[in-house]
Amino acid sequence: VDLSRLLPTERTAARRILGLPENSFLAAFSALRLDDARKGGDLLVTAAKALAGRIGPEALTFVTFGGGSVPERMGSFHVHHLGLLRDEQTVALALAAADVMLVPSREEAGPMITAEALACGTPVIGFPIGSNRDLLRPGENGFLATAFSPESIADGLAWALARRDDVRLRYAARDRPLHAARNRIGRPRAVGLFVLEEGGDVTEGGKADAEHRRTFRRIDHLIEQLLIEAVLETDLCGIGRAG
Repeated sequence: VDLSRLLPTERTAARRILGLPENSFLAAFSALRLDDARKGGDLLVTAAKALAGRIGPEALTFVTFGGGSVPERMGSFHVHHLGLLRDEQTVALALAAADVMLVPSREEAGPMITAEALACGTPVIGFPIGSNRDLLRPGENGFLATAFSPESIADGLAWALARRDDVRLRYAARDRPLHAARNRIGRPRAVGLFVLEEGGDVTEGGKADAEHRRTFRRIDHLIEQLLIEAVLETDLCGIGRAG
């Protein structure tokens, strides 16, 4: 995962570029073939039906990108399909536009999409398989669902919906792959400061005020870039590429 290219983007701006609903809670799902049983799309349909009894149909929109067949609705919720995205920049925009990334895979060598979503500042809901076990910190940057349980995926979506205004999730998401990179190359952890793009104060320790729905940008970019280059040169990031 190239952390120098997969970067957080202001969510509303990303949605406008891609033509996505600006105010809806967006849950993203991606695969080379979305109808591949190994990717768990059928589990999402069941999870959506389970969630329908808790929230109204306008409260959530599923965003899919990839090949294969896609249902027009999941349960009572609308599905916005972006098609097969062929360039990294558009993938990064789609990931940054989402409130949460869904990774319901039954089988994965990675999954790479987990690391990519986290790098873009998007929390992840997935099963404890592959690198998910190392990358996801439940309650901090995502939700580890009970293996292959649609009901647990529904619980994860309810958890994410309740925290959609908490900018700390996006901070923690981006921080996890960076932390892994720093540990792999034996470099000290850089202390980053984040500033609010639309005004507001920076709190002690670099965490943006969770009362404001703002995104942040890293101002220790040079330190981060040096760490990224070291990871890419030594291939020690340890984040799976397959998936």
